[in-house]
Amino acid sequence: MALLEFFAAATWARVVAANVFEFVTHRLLGGMAAMRAMHVTVVVMGVIMMIVIVVAVGAMNMGLLGHYSITLE
Repeated sequence: MALLEFFAAATWARVVAANVFEFVTHRLLGGMAAMRAMHVTVVVMGVIMMIVIVVAVGAMNMGLLGHYSITLE
């Protein structure tokens, strides 16, 4: 009888440990996915800002943007 109780307790402990490990893993992977999404967002916004700056400088050099249509020559 004691052996059956031992097996039942060991099985229950193994299930609890598996649930704890699953919870920890799920939290870590969820955090990593959120960090990766935020990193991609920051990179995309940086690229968009650089494109806007390049287009604005090009427009100023062509005289399309600026006061009195002065070019930077």
